[in-house]
Formats: sequence, C-alpha cells, structure tokens
Amino acid sequence: PVTIRLLDPPLHEFLPHGEAEFEEVAKGAGVSVDTLKRRAAELHEFNPMLGHRGCRLGVTYPEIYEMQARAIFEAALI
Repeated sequence: PVTIRLLDPPLHEFLPHGEAEFEEVAKGAGVSVDTLKRRAAELHEFNPMLGHRGCRLGVTYPEIYEMQARAIFEAALI
C-alpha cells in the first residue's frame, strides 16, 4: 500500500517572501513584479486554517488537483 497526500498548505506559503525572490520568480514566470505581488496579496489569508486548504482548495482551483492527479498517474507508470 502507498499513501499519497495532495496539496494541503495554503497557496500563499509557496509564494516568494523577499524582494529578491519576487524579482526572480516574476522573471521566470514572465510577469511583472507588481502583478506577482498583487496576486500574492490576493492569496494571503488572515486565518489560513479556515481558508483555502485541502478539499476547499480543490473546489476553488480544480486545475491544481488535476495536475496532482496527473503526476500521481504518471509516477505510477514509471
């Protein structure tokens, strides 16, 4: 048996924190630093324990669960 856990932490935990990180990620993503900072502010939650975690994240952003399921199936075929 294998246990696979899907993404549980709030999305803002995966975003850059310092100015240098924002610049690096923005450059890699091909967006402006201001656009990235604006999106990061939208994803930040006052109380992450009551916000977008686990299945609520999958309901709001189904593409994240689709990506995770695809990765699981591809890994199972290797």
